Amino acid sequence: MPLLSSQVNAVELQNNKYGIKDLATDLEVGPEDLQGTVNFVKTLPKPFEYKAEERIKQLVPMAIAQ
Repeated sequence: MPLLSSQVNAVELQNNKYGIKDLATDLEVGPEDLQGTVNFVKTLPKPFEYKAEERIKQLVPMAIAQ
């Protein structure tokens, strides 16, 4: 069987609907999303330049739960 590598978030991993955890072997759990982003930014040259990719075209206000 070929070696495959995949990255999923914790919600996907724990959701029995997808069955991902049952298929995993040599499972490695990394940092949470925020800490993973912080760790990545720390590896960038200082100072680093960021340019918006403009992938989000329109913001829609969310209803605030009362």
